[in-house]
Amino acid sequence: MVVLSDVKDEDEFDEEPGEVIESAPPQKVGEERQLSNSGLKKKLIKRGLGWETPDFNDQVTVHYVGTLLDGTKFDSTRDTNQPMIFTLGQGQVVAGLDHGVITMKKGEVALFTLPDDSRGILQFEVELISWIKVVDVCKDGGILKKIMEKGSGNERPGDLDEVLVKYQVVLDDGTVVAETPEGGVEFHVKDGYLFPRLPKVIMTMTRGEKAKLIVQPQYAFGEMGREAGSGLHSIPPNSVLHVNIELVSFKPVINVTGDSMVLKKILKEGEGASTADEGANVTVRYTAMLEDGTVFEKRGIDETQPLKFITDEEQVITGLDRAVETMKKGERAIINIHPDYAFGNVEVRRDFAIVPPGSNVVYDIEMMDFIKVLDIEFYNVKALYRRAQAYIETGDYLLADVDVKKALEVDPQNREVKVIKKKLKQLQADSDKKDAKLYENIFAHKIKDSPVATKRLKVEKEEDERKNEEAVRMEMDQIADSAAPSDGGLTVDSC
Repeated sequence: MVVLSDVKDEDEFDEEPGEVIESAPPQKVGEERQLSNSGLKKKLIKRGLGWETPDFNDQVTVHYVGTLLDGTKFDSTRDTNQPMIFTLGQGQVVAGLDHGVITMKKGEVALFTLPDDSRGILQFEVELISWIKVVDVCKDGGILKKIMEKGSGNERPGDLDEVLVKYQVVLDDGTVVAETPEGGVEFHVKDGYLFPRLPKVIMTMTRGEKAKLIVQPQYAFGEMGREAGSGLHSIPPNSVLHVNIELVSFKPVINVTGDSMVLKKILKEGEGASTADEGANVTVRYTAMLEDGTVFEKRGIDETQPLKFITDEEQVITGLDRAVETMKKGERAIINIHPDYAFGNVEVRRDFAIVPPGSNVVYDIEMMDFIKVLDIEFYNVKALYRRAQAYIETGDYLLADVDVKKALEVDPQNREVKVIKKKLKQLQADSDKKDAKLYENIFAHKIKDSPVATKRLKVEKEEDERKNEEAVRMEMDQIADSAAPSDGGLTVDSC
């Protein structure tokens, strides 16, 4: 066991030792570097694997040999072949050594040199065997999560998502007080489960992650504990819980309308990144139900025909319309819709059942296919207007200007398009002023207040504007040529 010296003031080790390494070339075998102003030095003996390194609060397993500067050995795990396990940053080893360990990779061997008040200069040859990632969930030590097995990917559940979790809860004396069935339990994160802070823990986990939790009483059942009943074991007051937990899977839930009245739970991810936006021609199949499971309508199921409609045209209930606009091709989802976005307070008769007034409805729906409207209608004014709005939001004023001009060619008196044209003109003027100011600042240090430079800047700006106008005009001409009528009417390319 490493002999502990008096713990030094942590301010002496405030420097981030990793920064020295990260900002410099990779350390070579045999090379020695200083890691902090406190005198901590590291000499690399053997390279480690990968790129990950442990952090403070992580539980590391190491072999080490401790010697004085003259080579006298005073401690070693090699003698017993029993590696040491300790938590970084908790003062469990000679002050400063853990600042060296956090720079190591798995399997790495390094020689650390550091000063000690009582014994002078110490050296430790350390091999980092492995470590367990420890997350301080509440940032106060109240819930510590040791990651025993990493999950897949980087995606973590949100508070609306539905999760499938397995766990076992044990007290300090080994008593099992809670355990899920073999298949786990499914619940929405926001609804909570087992103990109040479990949702916070779950939102730090990835799919397939396995972890051990140490939950202090204030975040478990506190001074009251929990009485036995309904198949539950009692939990004594002020009990620390030890929880083995696995996030088996989760289904993302999207708050479509922002007011939690239309919730979409994704059962199967769709293809690509495109969604069926406003004005798209969509083809879907679904089973529509009441909350109690009563089916009142089917489309594309059991020999019924799929439903085809155009989004944002009030051809279906609002909640379904809005949810479909967020779906990708091939995506399957469960959509829960509040009456305000469904059939309201009226009774509606459907194919298989009556929908009572004020009913929440549920759609198990799959997006079979969709086309964006401008792929088939070059001069759809509503679609051009929407796209121009989107371009303005992203600062693509030139592309927005092209769509506004196309829309006004079709409908010169369209009030909404005229309003957005005026807004676009002002935004372009503001952008031009900012650009001009930027150019002035760039050239000011070269020719300060030079009338020649100002004139050159003006000429260059006018030339850029002329080129932009020509580019827009050329695109308009090309579109007009491709959309020109021939022999009896307008033909539309459906590519």
